[in-house]
Amino acid sequence: TDLATDIVVLKQFWDGGESQLVFRNAQLASLSLSIGIQLTATAVQNRKKEPGRILKECLIVLAGLKAPVDAYRVATGAEQVKDTELDPMTELMFMKCIEMFAESIPGIIIQSSAIIRTMKDGGVVTLTAYFSLAISIITTGFISATVSYDTDTDPQKRAYNPEFYGYIPDESIKRAALFITMILLSAVQVLLKTILIIILASLDLSFTLYYLFGDMTFYFLYKLARSDLTYWLPIHGVLGFFGSTSIRIIVKIIVDFASIVQFRHPYDVGGLYFTLNMFLPLLVLSILLALDLARGAFNENTLGLLTSLVTILGISLISLVGLFFALVEKEYIHTFLSIETGGQLLRRLFLEGDDVSKSQIF
Repeated sequence: TDLATDIVVLKQFWDGGESQLVFRNAQLASLSLSIGIQLTATAVQNRKKEPGRILKECLIVLAGLKAPVDAYRVATGAEQVKDTELDPMTELMFMKCIEMFAESIPGIIIQSSAIIRTMKDGGVVTLTAYFSLAISIITTGFISATVSYDTDTDPQKRAYNPEFYGYIPDESIKRAALFITMILLSAVQVLLKTILIIILASLDLSFTLYYLFGDMTFYFLYKLARSDLTYWLPIHGVLGFFGSTSIRIIVKIIVDFASIVQFRHPYDVGGLYFTLNMFLPLLVLSILLALDLARGAFNENTLGLLTSLVTILGISLISLVGLFFALVEKEYIHTFLSIETGGQLLRRLFLEGDDVSKSQIF
């Protein structure tokens, strides 16, 4: 569905002529970046295997079949291939996250920017444009919810770290309600963040760069201060350093836009950081609109629409967060307020965990 949407959007930009050239080029760059990162990740995953295996896996990526092939391997219970870095479930999650980082999230920003540009210029936004944007947002929300749902309900992960995995209830009705809530929560978050980026860029592109760079710098300083900068993957040396840095950036951006619940894990951003970070875009947008700082960048109709949209999304975010915590198993709420680092988690599991937990450390 997401690939079909990308093709439809590209055709719209292509038919739009010179006025849509920048959006068409941005969409093509996004797709190319997604494929490039997936190829790199695939090569690293299979770097200890024979060239034929690496070529086969890369061809699967180029054919656009990586997601269904990974899903099939997980569904059929495939074991981790010898001399590869990740098990099938983790590889599937990583590839979904790469698609979100390099394709889905940029696509939403590009489509939203094109719609706002058309409205500012007094043009008419087609129903196809709105429909394509809605599909992209829902798809991103669905992927976000699926990553969190699949990892939390995985029996092996629940056995390995039962204090973290298990927030999704066993009752089918509650599970379905929570899954839908996570989809909507992610959709609301990605819209809020996208609107914030568009408003800042409309005021001055440098404002967007300052905001993103400042936010990312604070995150890395926070990780560095807590001795938690190195990622958990078993990759060392120069490749490990660049891998850790790249993955930290990717995970941070995905959490900012999509609020994937799984990434509250101590290995990733951490519980308290994740929870507070959900409200940051709404806070910044509220300040911008309350101080009337965006008035010069939009006409009255567009600004009024954005203000109303932010208000609706803000109320929705608070309501969905409340519903989310009402549905989860209460003994796991502490994981959303935790400041435990990845290293602290490993030490705790080694000292206090059972044989199953300890076996996963080594």
